[in-house]
Amino acid sequence: MAAEPSNARTMSDLMLRVAEKLGIAEYRSTGQLHIPIDQYNFNLCKRYINNGISMFMADSPPKGWRWMRRLMSVTFATRVAGTVDAADATSMTDLVLASTYDTNDDLNDWYVYILTGTGTGSYARITDYTASTGKCDVTEWLDSDGNATGTTPATDDTYAITSVATDAGDNAKYILPANFSGSADGVIQYAAGSNRSTPIDWCDEAEIRTRRTPSIIGGPPRKAAIVPYQPVDETLSQTRLWVLLVDPRPISADTVQFPYTLYFDSMDMESGIATAGADTTLTDSARSEADDYFNDWTLEVINGTGVGESATVTDYASGVFTVNLTTTPDTTTEY
Repeated sequence: MAAEPSNARTMSDLMLRVAEKLGIAEYRSTGQLHIPIDQYNFNLCKRYINNGISMFMADSPPKGWRWMRRLMSVTFATRVAGTVDAADATSMTDLVLASTYDTNDDLNDWYVYILTGTGTGSYARITDYTASTGKCDVTEWLDSDGNATGTTPATDDTYAITSVATDAGDNAKYILPANFSGSADGVIQYAAGSNRSTPIDWCDEAEIRTRRTPSIIGGPPRKAAIVPYQPVDETLSQTRLWVLLVDPRPISADTVQFPYTLYFDSMDMESGIATAGADTTLTDSARSEADDYFNDWTLEVINGTGVGESATVTDYASGVFTVNLTTTPDTTTEY
């Protein structure tokens, strides 16, 4: 794999450069510049950066920037559906699963979606599967926007399990990445080596809805459309995501590809000062973001105890970052 270009700039690099130009950069005890902690100055730098990126993208050549021309790949999921025998906050059981998936871990990393009943709209990624009982362990139940506020399912709820993430367990619907702009720039085709000669045509989503009205049939998809993502349990989505809708419903894990224009979202970054620390956590009681908001972000210590260290946030809840820093943070730690 090719290495990252040596002149690539991170959000931290840009923040520091803007702060330096504005004369609002702060200094470490060693005399080195670092990003301002003051929230007014911090957010001022963020605004300048995002405005500058927007200006750069708007001032593109007549045919657009080449780096924005991307190829989207979507792999279809296989699907199994059933009825819940038992469930709790971290698991779901259906003994019928054992007859088809008879080996432990067969469903690990698949996704389970609750279709009807108490937990309608909730979903989770399966972390462990026990074949003898048909039990699927999950970390927690998420709502349709991926927040840790999903409803625990109950006995007799219906569910669907898919091998990759889908829209509400329907393996004819695939949520596209956040950088998708909402419009395909060319034809959709099966990937090389798929052994599929059937063409796929773009169409209006109403045509697919009409075809699915009497019954949902399975087979290699021949029609495709792009529609806005709309969670089943809300009147308005919290996101600007899009969904690839295909028909017939896929019966095998084929991959399709189509060209699109990259949609560049805003670059985000936050800062603060720790109010407490422990071996694997950093606490900032001033934070008010929702649980899991900072999951998978990178936390970097820019001043104080642990300066220069960075690590990935594995969990965030109520102002507490779970992060494996070498040095235990304390109330002098600025991040």
